[in-house]
Amino acid sequence: TYEIKCWGANHYGQLGLGSTQTEVGTSLAHMGDNLPVVNLGTRRTIKSMSSDYGSTCAILNNNLIKCWGVNNHGALGLG
Repeated sequence: TYEIKCWGANHYGQLGLGSTQTEVGTSLAHMGDNLPVVNLGTRRTIKSMSSDYGSTCAILNNNLIKCWGVNNHGALGLG
């Protein structure tokens, strides 16, 4: 199985942590095993993912797509 761990600026929730904590992984002590895992759902793993400045999307093992972050211009597929 694969887990997603994201770091960097999180002003729009683009790290998938359920918050807009401004920065994640700002020091070596906050990296690796200390980074939080993105919750993809029960028994969900990723097949592929893509990200840009404000949003991230992943194709899951059930072939559904989960996106998080800023929804400018419908980037998250929510309309």
